[in-house]
Amino acid sequence: MKKIKLLFFLLVIFVSGCSVNNIVDPYYSDKPFNFYGSDYSNPNVVAWGRFNDPYFELSVENKSNKPIGITYFLDLFTLHTNDGKEYILEKQGITAYPSKNYINPNDDVWLKLILPDNIQENNTAKVVARFGFDAHIILKK
Repeated sequence: MKKIKLLFFLLVIFVSGCSVNNIVDPYYSDKPFNFYGSDYSNPNVVAWGRFNDPYFELSVENKSNKPIGITYFLDLFTLHTNDGKEYILEKQGITAYPSKNYINPNDDVWLKLILPDNIQENNTAKVVARFGFDAHIILKK
């Protein structure tokens, strides 16, 4: 029984250690938010983003009165360059993704998305965030 408790304890420490290193601290970075957008059908869902190499950090705030469904497997993030190319911003591992399935009203989430190699902020036209079927946010400078 002690071995099972010890294994469980070590598993909890491992999983939480994986998650803690990937949490975005919005107040720690000195980089400004250069991108802003809102949901095309609900302007009460807003987002801010910034390049913080090797990541694109994204904050989404739900100021509406309905929750927004989010899921690691359906959410999609793309970056569009000024020359018309489209790149997928990869999510970090599932342990770094918000564990709740919704962004509740008056709540927000922070995400770190992995930038493709050789992508420059000055060549970025927009970033598109699709949260399942509930929100489609276009962020522009």
